[in-house]
This record gives sequence, structure tokens and C-alpha cells, in this order.
Amino acid sequence: MEQTVVRQGMALDEYIRRMDEAPFEIINGEIILVSPSIAESGDIAWIFMNLLFPVVTSNRLGSLFVESTFVLPGPDNSKWVTGSRKPDLMLFSGERYPDYKLANPGWRKRPVALVPDLVVEIVSPTDRMVNVLKKIALYLEDGVQAVWVVEPENQVVMVYTLMAIPLILSGDQILTGGELLPGFSTPVHVLFED
Repeated sequence: MEQTVVRQGMALDEYIRRMDEAPFEIINGEIILVSPSIAESGDIAWIFMNLLFPVVTSNRLGSLFVESTFVLPGPDNSKWVTGSRKPDLMLFSGERYPDYKLANPGWRKRPVALVPDLVVEIVSPTDRMVNVLKKIALYLEDGVQAVWVVEPENQVVMVYTLMAIPLILSGDQILTGGELLPGFSTPVHVLFED
């Protein structure tokens, strides 16, 4: 008897077409619609961008993106999307993104098929923490080196890496970029100031 193999995900062309209709992520084969951002999340994302951008550009540490999507291509086919994520902010360290563009001549017309080194997720009031924790685990499984989860209600930043105990920072405690972003540091309260 012949076995049928079920492929998770969808063709890249279909993915692009459907993203034009409504933003979504593909998580474990399931399409999850992305809720629109609230103003607070947008403010925090831009505060992060304004803090990170000078450090990243002046030290040539990589490429930053706000509200962009990255996809996980099929193992044998770059025209197949097995998963996708849309963090609030992401960083590709060093020359990874310029190298990706050189290796992919059609990069302008496709979502980025490259796993970032750092992602920032800003928790919205409608997010359930159990889902946020699942997403953190997926990011780390994908190969993301560090995940910063910003929780505005309690004004904390939680730092997750694959090999370390999560770190929870608040108030005057300092968030640093570690090896990914040498030279970056900010007191956590700065992220929540009006």
C-alpha cells in the first residue's frame, strides 16, 4: 500500500498572494492570523528601533527590520514555505542579510527566507502568555539566538536564549545586546516612557 505524504505549509506564490489579503503566520502547519498592532506596541517597537539603529549602523552589526516577516523554506524547495513568523523587530547580524540578497537574485519579490539572530516580541493585551511561550520555543527551534519579549503591562523585558535561564528585567535594570549587539545597553524603563 502506498503512503501519502502530507506536506506542511504552502507554495511560495500562494503564500505571497494570501499575505496580501491578510497577514498571518504559519506555525506547525497551521495558519494563524496576525492581529493588528495597537499603538503601544508600535511605540515600543520604534523606541527599540531608535535605540538599536545607531549602535547597529555605526558598528556595522547587521540589518534591522520592524514588523517584517521571515519564512522557513521547505528543505528541498525554496518555492515552498513550511513556516513563517512576524516578529515586532528582528536583527540579522553581520553580513548575513547582504549575503542573503547576493545569493537570492529575486529577493525583492519574496519574503525573507532567512532566520534572524535576534527577535523582539511585544506582548499585546489580547496575547495569551501560553501562546507567547510557544512562540519563543519556536523561535529558538528555528535558530534564533536571542528572543526579547517585552511585556508592557508589567513593564518587563524577558530575555530568552537556547542555553541560558530566562532573564527578567525591569525598571533601572539594564538590557544589553551581549555578543550579538556589543555596545548596546538601555535601562528597561526607557522602553515604557511616554
